[in-house]
Amino acid sequence: SYSFCTLLLLPSFTLSFNMPAADSFSVLLQTEEQAAKIIKEARDKRKTIRKEYDNALTDEIEQYRAKKEAELRELQEAAKNTDGATDKEDEAATQAEVDQIRASKQKNMAAMQKMLVEIVTTIA
Repeated sequence: SYSFCTLLLLPSFTLSFNMPAADSFSVLLQTEEQAAKIIKEARDKRKTIRKEYDNALTDEIEQYRAKKEAELRELQEAAKNTDGATDKEDEAATQAEVDQIRASKQKNMAAMQKMLVEIVTTIA
């Protein structure tokens, strides 16, 4: 609601103290109607601006979300591809180590058997 001073600022509010009461009342009603119309227009404009802002913000959020989801998919794909290659490399390296241990075992077993035969034959 507007105060009397605010109503005086409206262009159509020309209340004269020399006017009859009925005319003053009709001018006051017209002024109130204009004030209500101005308030409604301001509220509608504010609603429109808020909707536009919300829509723009929603669009920006969706773009950001899509960008981050794409980055996540790229990282997941890179990790997936890297993990496959790494697993194969790790398997090959592990198998090479196992083969080396087995070869060392065979080599050392022959030396161990020779040493045991020497010990047993030397004591007797």
